Amino acid sequence: MERFLLPDPLPVSGNLPEQWLRFKKQFTQFIDASDKADANAKTKTAILLRCIGDKGNDIYDNFTFEGVPTFDDVIAKFDEFCRPRVSVFASRHHFLTMKQNDRSIDDFITALKKQVRECAFGDLRDDMVLHALTLGLDQERTRRRLFETKNLDLEKAITLCRLAEDTEGEMRKLKLNEEVQAVYKTRQKKAKRRPRSQPTHTSSNKADKCGKCGTEHPPRQCPAFGSECYACKKKNHYAKCCRAPQAQSKAKRVYLVDGDSDSSILRIQVDKEGRRLMATINVSSESRSAPTALRCQLDTAATCNVLSVTDYRLLGSPPLRASTSNLTMYDGSQVPSKGRCSLTLREIDQREEILIFEVVKTRHATLLSLDTCLKLDLIAVSEHVSLVEDRTNDIDAAITEYADVFTGLGCLPSEYNIEIDTTVAPVQNRPRKVAYALKDEFLKKIEA
Repeated sequence: MERFLLPDPLPVSGNLPEQWLRFKKQFTQFIDASDKADANAKTKTAILLRCIGDKGNDIYDNFTFEGVPTFDDVIAKFDEFCRPRVSVFASRHHFLTMKQNDRSIDDFITALKKQVRECAFGDLRDDMVLHALTLGLDQERTRRRLFETKNLDLEKAITLCRLAEDTEGEMRKLKLNEEVQAVYKTRQKKAKRRPRSQPTHTSSNKADKCGKCGTEHPPRQCPAFGSECYACKKKNHYAKCCRAPQAQSKAKRVYLVDGDSDSSILRIQVDKEGRRLMATINVSSESRSAPTALRCQLDTAATCNVLSVTDYRLLGSPPLRASTSNLTMYDGSQVPSKGRCSLTLREIDQREEILIFEVVKTRHATLLSLDTCLKLDLIAVSEHVSLVEDRTNDIDAAITEYADVFTGLGCLPSEYNIEIDTTVAPVQNRPRKVAYALKDEFLKKIEA
């Protein structure tokens, strides 16, 4: 037994169910390797308690057995104690809403198979994994191909997904090689310049940058033709090429992200006098595992995360994946996306969140979208609505509310005894006029 290293003790903190499964696997390998698999229950239990550490011994001391426990009884008690206390419905909801999130197909399938163990699907386990795999894929083309395949099962779906992933990687390498060759040829042309003493002439067939759209294009094919400038509201040019004096001060950079799936909108507003909400988060990448502080701007009008090139380099330039989204301004000008990268955010409770960022060459701060801000509890949306009731003081409402005041002739509720002084000479005065509205009631009262 001394020839083999003992398994690591059961950790004191962390995810107990996963730690117990890992320890149980290491302990089983250790028993088999040390020829103790056929030992009696007392010996194997003693070895287990020697390897499991102080926390495991404290847990064992609280177990109760009927009679002399066997080794399988001890393992069953630990399995029952370390079993995750999670609702089956919650596990199924988490399983059915899992997304690939730029992970490889193999990693995504491993995560699905690990989560499906807690869902109690029984014989439908493979079918549910196939269902969750199809819904959680990043590539819409791969999902469409799975839908079109007849007699699809899990193994066939995994094969098709791996083939699509390998093909996408090869196409990305091919595109990268073409870009490198194009840059190399351009540099060769620049090296063949004429001496300064000789006058240089611009070739007539070389396309210059257009003053209307800012790009190079053949004659009479300007993409800005017919569009309206966002700055001066005039036709046939973009705001970035606008020559109006007030164009730069009025322009607000608003981007539209067009993708194969959901559309994402991000907004970058440059306002020196305005107030910006900033947050600092600790993220890590595939190139740099150590947490790096990243200062971000909270943009509630954005629906995608945007990472500036400067912050991308500070994070160690993690691997970029091809982006299926096109960033364009509302005035039609293009904003190229260099790619999409994944960053891991570790929260205070040791949970990890995978954030997807579009890498854009900009000098503005990194943006966090509305969905990300809500997920990380950086902002809160109050659903409390105060009801303000505007009441009109009209005559009908007053009469209805105080009906007792406006009922009858207005007599006093009690009687009053009038005493007459006999020493005073009586005087007859003319009766006062009765209001026209009370005339009918007055006559009825007299005649009664």
